[in-house]
Amino acid sequence: MNPALLYPFPGFIRRRSAPARLLTLWLAITVTALVIAGCGSPSDAANTNGDATPAPDANPVAAADFRIRSELVFSTRASLSFPVPGEVGVVNVALGDTVTAGDVLATLDTESLATMERAAAQAAYDLDTARDRLDAALGLRSEDPLVRARAESALAQAESALAQGKVNLDNAQERLDDFQLQYSVNLGNARKSVADAEAGLDQAEEALSDFAAGHSERFAQALATREQAVVALDAAEDALDDFLPDYNESLSKLNNDISTTEQNLDQARDALRDLDINHAAKLTTARQMLAQAETDRDAAEDTFSAFQLRAIENGFRDLSDGQNFDVVQFNALQSAADTARQTVKTWEDEVAELEAGPKEFDRAAAANRVRVLEDQLARLRRTLKKDESEGPDQNRLAVLQANVTAARERLSRADRDLAEAEQGVDRLELARLRAVVGSGRLALDSARNQLARLEAGPDQAELAARQQAVRTAAKSIATAREARDDLAAGPDEAAVALARSEIDRASVTYDSAQTDLEKAILRAPFNGVVRLLTISPGDVVTVDARVMQIVDPTDVTVLGLVETNYIDRIGVGTPATVTIGALPETVFNAAVREAGADARTERGIISYPVVFDVTVPPGVSIPPNPGLITTTVVP
Repeated sequence: MNPALLYPFPGFIRRRSAPARLLTLWLAITVTALVIAGCGSPSDAANTNGDATPAPDANPVAAADFRIRSELVFSTRASLSFPVPGEVGVVNVALGDTVTAGDVLATLDTESLATMERAAAQAAYDLDTARDRLDAALGLRSEDPLVRARAESALAQAESALAQGKVNLDNAQERLDDFQLQYSVNLGNARKSVADAEAGLDQAEEALSDFAAGHSERFAQALATREQAVVALDAAEDALDDFLPDYNESLSKLNNDISTTEQNLDQARDALRDLDINHAAKLTTARQMLAQAETDRDAAEDTFSAFQLRAIENGFRDLSDGQNFDVVQFNALQSAADTARQTVKTWEDEVAELEAGPKEFDRAAAANRVRVLEDQLARLRRTLKKDESEGPDQNRLAVLQANVTAARERLSRADRDLAEAEQGVDRLELARLRAVVGSGRLALDSARNQLARLEAGPDQAELAARQQAVRTAAKSIATAREARDDLAAGPDEAAVALARSEIDRASVTYDSAQTDLEKAILRAPFNGVVRLLTISPGDVVTVDARVMQIVDPTDVTVLGLVETNYIDRIGVGTPATVTIGALPETVFNAAVREAGADARTERGIISYPVVFDVTVPPGVSIPPNPGLITTTVVP
């Protein structure tokens, strides 16, 4: 006989051995005898409110009831397999375990899984980095308020830096021009003074030489001695005259130091003002992170609470000897909840610290720099005021003046010696000529010294400092203008396009990594029970080889065969009761969902296929292997 006629329902068709055929014949005879004899009463049928009721002993059948051959089928079921080959690493379930949708049931070997997880984590990091680059490139056009705020602050700072740079450049150029102009004027005057002094001295010495040519050798020696005394006096007086320019140079350096300190003080005050702006941005970020951490904590606590509730309500009562509920998942969920709470506590502390204001250390450091520069500026100004009021070093001045006095005394003695040798000479004329020569020499020496100093060039340190100040100011203007123009013009389209391209590539890489990772993990597709399990850690699996089957124990259907003499007594909705071998003390209510019109013939008996919907009451779970199924129709 065709096996399809013997088992016309899904899952029925299979090759049967001789003992199996004898068992089937015996069951058919037994069922026929029970139907003909009848037993029990209609009151013994299961109630119709959907609840399971204890079955009477021997399951007696009322005279109007009849039993049929049937098979229980799990309507919701899924066969699971790995889409990639490999070695099984972890199996988290055992046969008969209850699982929740999304639970990790099994994974491939730890090394492969760890490699895939690292690849997925790296891809996620690269994707976040690419998104950050896009925000940075968009600047003022970014959708992130914090990024836009930073871009607006940067634009305002660039505008301020540009304006300050222009002021600094004007001041530096003006100081350089004044320095160079003054040097040119002084150099011209010095050259003219030397020429005039040389001409005057030549005339005076020629007149004196003509006057003294006719006197004795003694007179000539006395005259030479006096001239040496005059030279010494000129040198002492020159030293005294040179002292005052050194003093003026000291005053100039003090003024330069004051100008530099004022600029540094302005920068320190700007830094102190910027401290509050940066602190506000940090506080906004910390509050956003706290809100996200609270959301993550609530989600983790809800997941952990739900797992505990399931473990209490369902998990313990369905466990057989030697089984434990999923401790690994319990510990993982508990750890996730604890971690989320700690993250919330960390951000709460950060927000509290930021709400208290900027860190005292940072503020104190910035304020201290301002105070230090203010004190330095005050000291420089006091020193300048003191030097201007007190004048040059009085001790040094006294020494130089004493040298001049000593030189004058030597000149006085030379004059007396010369006077003795000048007997008979017109002293008035000689004195006049000597005075003219002395004055000419003094004027010439002074003019030459001044010219030598000026011809050596301007003060190179001062000139270099003023030129560098001009270059620095010009460079700062160019930098500030470029930064301002870049920020005001909006994002660089090429940079934005490149950032978007990086995001696209990172997204593809991330999706690919996640797909590869998911291929190495089997997850429960719905809430159910493990009915079939063919793998253990260390097993090697091939592509799409079925390794596990999950069924929903609350969604079952009974397939039955009704003989011809009973087919007229049933229709869609006809009630029935079902008992299963694994739960012999429980009776399940059922009803006909479909009654087949095509007859089947088996060993001369004509039957019709019938499908029953079975009601599984809350709290009752059908075992994966229910055993013998008994279906009683209650027409």
